[in-house]
Amino acid sequence: MLRIVYFTLMLSVTLFATEVEVVPKSPLVGESFNLVFKLDVKGGEEPYISFDSGNAEVVGKSQQGLSISTQIINGKISTKRELNIVYELTTDQSGPLRISNIKVETGQNEEKLKDINLTVLAERERPKDIFGLIVASKQKVYVGEAIDVGYYIYYRTQLGAFEILNFPKLNGFIKRFRNPDENAEAADYSGNVYRRSEKYAATLFPEKAGSLVLDPVKFKVQYTERSDQGQFGGFGFGMSKVLSKDIATNRIELVVVPLPAENVPSSFSGLVGEHEFKLEVPKTKFLVNEPVEVKLIVQGPGALEKFEAPAILKHANLEEFDKKVEVIDLPNRGQRKVIEYTFLARGDLKLDEKMVEVSYFLPSTGQYVKKNLPVPAILVEGGSYVPAKSNEQSEGNSEKHEQKAESSAKKMYVLAPNFSFDSINIKNIFPKLMLFFLSLYCLFITKGFFSHQVEDQGFITIAKNIKKNGVTYSNLTKLAHQINEKLELRDAFKQIRLDSVSFNKLLEVIEKTERMNYSEEGEVVQLKMDRSLINKVLKGIKNYKDDNQ
Repeated sequence: MLRIVYFTLMLSVTLFATEVEVVPKSPLVGESFNLVFKLDVKGGEEPYISFDSGNAEVVGKSQQGLSISTQIINGKISTKRELNIVYELTTDQSGPLRISNIKVETGQNEEKLKDINLTVLAERERPKDIFGLIVASKQKVYVGEAIDVGYYIYYRTQLGAFEILNFPKLNGFIKRFRNPDENAEAADYSGNVYRRSEKYAATLFPEKAGSLVLDPVKFKVQYTERSDQGQFGGFGFGMSKVLSKDIATNRIELVVVPLPAENVPSSFSGLVGEHEFKLEVPKTKFLVNEPVEVKLIVQGPGALEKFEAPAILKHANLEEFDKKVEVIDLPNRGQRKVIEYTFLARGDLKLDEKMVEVSYFLPSTGQYVKKNLPVPAILVEGGSYVPAKSNEQSEGNSEKHEQKAESSAKKMYVLAPNFSFDSINIKNIFPKLMLFFLSLYCLFITKGFFSHQVEDQGFITIAKNIKKNGVTYSNLTKLAHQINEKLELRDAFKQIRLDSVSFNKLLEVIEKTERMNYSEEGEVVQLKMDRSLINKVLKGIKNYKDDNQ
């Protein structure tokens, strides 16, 4: 039976997001099921919804879960409503059912949604004893917006040991892996109560608009199957046996929306979500050659890995050094990034008080939010800065200064050297000249050597750490950045042209480190890596760097 359902629209509104789901996912013949539209709208009226229900009949409609929030951003009032519109359907035919031509109209705009295909069961299925499932915090997000993803095992029996057979690639995301919470908890799935345990987890940030996929994970699990009656019949001797099977989670396709191209502030940081910014300038008056230190603290749910520090102080007499950066994970799965700026005042200067603007995108309102950070006036003047010394050093230097002054007072004249060409012995000069030029050549060689050593100091430090302590995902990432900071971890290591056997071994090591194994004390476990493989990787990186200098 064909039904087209309309939900009347009185005034136009702005629609932010629409999600549709069927509850339960596999309905029964003759029993009602719900088609739920989850809407985020701006305005006071309802959207217009239509769809083709196929051989199902619409028997009811209701509105649930209404919530209204109002925010004032940059002096503008923004009101957003979250509501669920629920249609109740039923069908007397089992088999495939397609709900098609799903449209949500908002004034002059129309949003077409994908068809929904489901299977109507003739009789109720027996619930599975054990299965895998991906749980994602969102399925429609903006570019750069955080998604919390957990890979779970759901079970109704006793769960034993497990092993992850393959890890998700999660291409197109910035990945922040975290330690999964494996504590069992009760969970409802399709009307049945299960226990579930998280086995793999990450916070993801989509890097491009369009459709991105959360890959399935495959587990090998052991579990106990218990029968009510054993070989002794119904005398209460229940039997149980341990079984092993491979299970795989589902696959989720995410819809990634691009950030608005209109009204993008020049100060946009790339961060998505509400963030806090704090600027600390402990001192504002300095002497020449005295270090000037500034600290910027950023905290929030965004991809702080990609956040670039804004310029805070600029002047011809200020020499800026490399910034010190520290990233701290927070309990709410956000992060805090601390950026320490260090400048050296090379001369007198005066900087007036000013504001440094930063901005982020707020998904709940669909708008960019600007924040102003006050920078106090900076003054550099007076004599040259001399670091403080201890009393003993000061007294010792004073005595040396007096001795030097006394010695200088005694030497009231200087005799110029008196050269006599006749006294020069040619035979003695030639060896000395050879020795001089040889020393000069060695100096240039040594200078080039140490200059190369300084350039590669970061690479050498990472290499020594891996050889001594083992590998982690963090130091593998640092090694990959020595090759190319813009490439994904695996793509970066492809550039060093390892042989296929070594490269496959390296991929296995990468996958192991991505599991984020922790000890009972909460410390990261560093994996030991075959020394010959380490040497091949390090040699490959060194050759790559030499070829591309």
